Amino acid sequence: MYIFSASYSTWVCSFVSLLLLFSLANAQNFDQAFDIIVYGSTPSGLAAAISISMFSPKVTVGLLYPGEVFGGMSVDGYIGLRDINIEGPLNNTIAHKWAMINAKFYNVSYPVYQLDQAVAKQSFYTLLSRYPNIKLFPNTTLTETNSVVKKGTTITSIQCTTDQGVVRTFRAGVFVDASYEADLVRFSNTSYTYGRESVKQYNESLAGVRPYTQTGNFLENNPVLATITNSTDVLIPFVENDDLNPVGSADKRMMGYSFRLCLTTNVSNQHAWDDIKPVNYNSDDFIMFQRYLDTLVVSANSSSGPDITSLYLISPYRNYPPANKFDLCDSQGSAFTSDAINLNQGYVDGSYEKRGQIANNIEYYVLGGLYFLATSEKIPSYTQKTLKSFGVCKDQPILPPQLYVREGARLVGDSVFTQNDIIPGKKLGNSIGLGSWWYDIHVVSRVAVKNETTGDLFVNNEGQVFEGSGEAYEIPITILLPKISETTNLLVTSCPSTSHVSFASIRVEPTFMQIGESAGIVASLAILKSIPVQGVKPLDVQTVLNQRGIAFHWPATL
Repeated sequence: MYIFSASYSTWVCSFVSLLLLFSLANAQNFDQAFDIIVYGSTPSGLAAAISISMFSPKVTVGLLYPGEVFGGMSVDGYIGLRDINIEGPLNNTIAHKWAMINAKFYNVSYPVYQLDQAVAKQSFYTLLSRYPNIKLFPNTTLTETNSVVKKGTTITSIQCTTDQGVVRTFRAGVFVDASYEADLVRFSNTSYTYGRESVKQYNESLAGVRPYTQTGNFLENNPVLATITNSTDVLIPFVENDDLNPVGSADKRMMGYSFRLCLTTNVSNQHAWDDIKPVNYNSDDFIMFQRYLDTLVVSANSSSGPDITSLYLISPYRNYPPANKFDLCDSQGSAFTSDAINLNQGYVDGSYEKRGQIANNIEYYVLGGLYFLATSEKIPSYTQKTLKSFGVCKDQPILPPQLYVREGARLVGDSVFTQNDIIPGKKLGNSIGLGSWWYDIHVVSRVAVKNETTGDLFVNNEGQVFEGSGEAYEIPITILLPKISETTNLLVTSCPSTSHVSFASIRVEPTFMQIGESAGIVASLAILKSIPVQGVKPLDVQTVLNQRGIAFHWPATL
């Protein structure tokens, strides 16, 4: 549903003026000028750039991305496109094309969704190489001040710094923010938010601070002490004071971030455990891990300890032909996992330096926790034995280059997609893609809660939700669009206009790639028709998707 102001023609005139200015870009003193600029080489960014080129090889595309990290979570985050509920929505998409290029490398006939880092990267390069109108700019990062120039509601240029410290200016008619951080949104003064809305804000039953649940939590009948000793108020590492708002209320907390390590059962490809030992490692920092294991041993009346796969989710790579690599992730049934709870505070609005510090702290938690479990003499024998049946892969970096920013900034457009809009089977006139993942909200906070009887503080996890969302649901074009009163030539793919709850379903890479592909079509139509992105008709986008054989209604009607 479009929400246009009465002065819509004003926006059109402003946008047409920009396009006329753009045609003179080479006469201006700008470093680079393109029809469309995509910021971020995430899966949605790569899909957007490729989709634009599929629409027209004459449209010039600049693909800018910070550092050397390429392919976001699907390549340098090691998870590929593993989070798929049903495969039907991916048929004929760019995501499926990438998976089939992977299949060709492994000489199989089925799509390969999670794979070796180097192969995943090369498959994306193979796709990009088909479109010479896409120019890549690695090591190109938005400057932290004065990075975006706007004329009214139109972004006219952006300023970036290279790894050599050279400042460059890029000009385009349409911009796509495909980053996980939404920095182009932030620096362009386009509305965004982060954290959790209250239940009341959008009338969402899963919103806000969540009530206590035993799932994914410390044992209620054998809790873990949150302080160093009973006689002190000093908290153990990775636990915070309980400053949570009432259940159902809003806050600025987010799901835990992580690094998704690659494990293997192939002994010849395993790092020695000492290889993953973090700098300045201190085993005392992981006393929470030890205390939780102690409670599990007592509860089970068995000194051998639990299997490591009950503490971490260690999943086989999805459709990976060699079948000997595994993805280390959060386990919904364990109180501690690879998710670094609480450590992402300050990330969204933080400086690049601050974000780097946060990433380092998360690295220490992820690697240090695993090293502690593998090497400490205090770990139960069976737990350690089952862990050591795996090893960290040595045919790619120990630490994935891409931090898993599971949830960050979210665009706030004229329309916000919420839990109430996730309705399987409901056909939307403005649908441009399909979602099919669950409501997958990982633990948000780990706090010390006082026992009113004893006065002791015990550790409690809060925020986890894992509920079904149905087979598939339709995603409207509006999630891509900023408020028309703010920015009229920007599309947002990895941080769309959603609530915290609905984002928990949309946030997986297969869905992001679908959104990115459709965003590429919207950007192309905006350039072709010389109109604001808010003026692109969903029917025109759907026509292109139909031509590509891509479903945007479910059940599919192709």
